[in-house]
Amino acid sequence: MKKPEFNEKMLQRIEEIKMATYKYLQTLLEVDDKEMEALGLWEDKILQELSAYATHMLERKNMFICSPYIFEEFKIPYLCTLAECKCRKCTRQDAFMHKERMCAYIEDVLKGAGFSILEITEEGIVIREDNRKESFLIRITQKEDEADAKDGLQKRVHKNL
Repeated sequence: MKKPEFNEKMLQRIEEIKMATYKYLQTLLEVDDKEMEALGLWEDKILQELSAYATHMLERKNMFICSPYIFEEFKIPYLCTLAECKCRKCTRQDAFMHKERMCAYIEDVLKGAGFSILEITEEGIVIREDNRKESFLIRITQKEDEADAKDGLQKRVHKNL
């Protein structure tokens, strides 16, 4: 499995946090841009540690920020999702990222049950039972919100009347 990559919005957020942390450190040290550059802190781990510490302190106060990261689960790397980062909403992920992670879970279960995974696409997972010739497509779609579903049903009912 290939290592996941941050999308453009995630990269922008990472850069935004890094720059803010850099400016904060510059303010604490009371140095100008040239002196700050001479200190060579841009690539230093201190920026990551300071940012991680601030994030941790905010979490202790039940304030959660978007700070995109990659984590491993069962030795498989994933991009963070709302379940891990605890953000109230995420404007940086797309639906495919979460769907891709669910497919990986399903893939592990199916392999254990004697199925071969032929392909994982945006459409779903193509599987075949090891001792059969037929292949099947498992589709994964986001469930409609109940309020949206009721509203949609009412619109269809009114349209048909």
